[in-house]
Amino acid sequence: MNPTRFLLRKTALCFAGLALVSSAAASFPSFVQWREAHFGLNASLPGAAATADPDGDGVSNLLEYALDGDPLSATEAPSLNLDTSSGALRASFARAADDVTYVVQSSTDLVEWTELARNPGTPGTVVDVDAPAGPRTFLRLEATPAVPQLYTPSPELKVAILGDSKVQYAASVLYSNGVLTRVEHQADGPITWARRGGRFQHVLAPDPEATAANLIPLTGDSLAVNPLFRGANFGYAGDTATGTLKRIDAVLATGAQIVIYAAGTNIGSTDNDPEVTKASIQEAVDRIVAADRTCIVCTIDPRITVAGAPASNSYEISTERMAAIMGINEWIRTTLPGPGVFVADTFADLVDPANPVYGNALPFTLRDGVHFAPRGAFLAGERLRGILEQIIAPGTWFEADPDAAAKVISSYSMSGSKSVNANSCSGVVPSDWSIMNTAGAGAIVSAESSLESSPTGQTWVIDVTSLGGGSSSANVQTLRIFPAPVNVAPHELSANDWVSWFVEYEVSGSEIAGSLQATLTAGTATAKDLGNTILNRATEPWPTAAYGGWFETPAIPVGAATSLVPRIDLDIRIDVPGSVQVRIKRALLRKVANPATVFPME
Repeated sequence: MNPTRFLLRKTALCFAGLALVSSAAASFPSFVQWREAHFGLNASLPGAAATADPDGDGVSNLLEYALDGDPLSATEAPSLNLDTSSGALRASFARAADDVTYVVQSSTDLVEWTELARNPGTPGTVVDVDAPAGPRTFLRLEATPAVPQLYTPSPELKVAILGDSKVQYAASVLYSNGVLTRVEHQADGPITWARRGGRFQHVLAPDPEATAANLIPLTGDSLAVNPLFRGANFGYAGDTATGTLKRIDAVLATGAQIVIYAAGTNIGSTDNDPEVTKASIQEAVDRIVAADRTCIVCTIDPRITVAGAPASNSYEISTERMAAIMGINEWIRTTLPGPGVFVADTFADLVDPANPVYGNALPFTLRDGVHFAPRGAFLAGERLRGILEQIIAPGTWFEADPDAAAKVISSYSMSGSKSVNANSCSGVVPSDWSIMNTAGAGAIVSAESSLESSPTGQTWVIDVTSLGGGSSSANVQTLRIFPAPVNVAPHELSANDWVSWFVEYEVSGSEIAGSLQATLTAGTATAKDLGNTILNRATEPWPTAAYGGWFETPAIPVGAATSLVPRIDLDIRIDVPGSVQVRIKRALLRKVANPATVFPME
């Protein structure tokens, strides 16, 4: 980012030259999230760019963000004040960023500058800095991102994740009699939401032999669930921080340049002492960094905490245990950040401010007291995405242009138009697409389609309405959005080829929006991105905030399939009334590499 300068003058003394480059705010995990919160579905348009000034007040979006301003209101300028009442110059500004380096400098001639303070105050507070005495003084504030841009999107850029069940449950692979039937990136895993920018590869490699026992012997203390997959996800249920050390070498062997570490909530037989947990986390980070990789360490997330004795056969923990977790988190925040190491404070995003002492999570963020519901995974994923999209330059690891993309089997551009009026759906849709409510005509959920011009050609806009009044248990109806199936034969695909389905989309914030899933079927195998069908809103609540990005289903083999069947399913609540808008921008069905070769085992 280029510096943004802001010049203020006083009659007796001068405050001159405010240069800001920032990437995160105290109330938002990053500039990415701040921009989406203010601009919503317009966050990708030029008016939301860092250097833009949509309210015309002379202050760029980046500067508004760094000084706690409002980019859409010229009457609400950033908090920046000067005071000369004492005869000296004092500058006061809101330090609104928590991962930006602030440097305040002074000068008498605007040529030579002297540093007065580095990172004064704390994020989220108003900072005062006094200039040295003198007949003429200038002050300058320079702020630069503490998170440098380290990587460029490419097929070689890979992100792996290591941890316990909250990592493992971001993925799901099923076999029936040795035949692959389903592979999913699950919506209750933060990495699933963090990867929707499309900047890096994070893939699953289905493997019916992939179990905790035969992949990494003695992986951890309590590994009850066999994953049946390899690839980028190195999470195992019940594992401890000490247990994860057994998998460090395997993670590094994949060649992933970025490793996300998320463990520490389980005690097992080794980690009852918090000092043991901290020592194991430190060793994991040291080994990752020593291998010249970047490590993002997550704080330990909130979980259900009780003042008395935890119930047996539950995920409840005592206040004493939560106090230990919060102590480990403070150690993570204050000790681990450094060269090659960044901290994603997911605890701060999920803890309930009404009960921070016990460390309980926000309502509707956990499904069983410890594991994420999609809403909680979304919040934690936003924190991760904020860091990943700062250290990785904008772009996608794949060619996103449907007309120029290599290895494209079929590019479903949103071109052309045709009318639809059936199955509770009406309006105009792209020529190659269809839409229907699987419940048929006269359903509680209806959709009105339209098309609008966009930088990528044409965007399909789907305005969805739920009348409410339906069941509160099995409380959804499904809108199915789909192009025609693709015949395998004309594309000369072999049984050993792998395919994936990519869709660029946006969803407006709404209480009625349920799971939005990209799905690709080849023969007996089905792949899903954001896999999760809500049957009970109380246990699987979906995010209510606006979101968007790229769907990217896991790769599946063509096998004996004669056709490939892509689609998008949108579950909409029927127990409450409301509306939501879905925008489909681009879609690609692509031949991709075998995931087992992208993330090889050692």
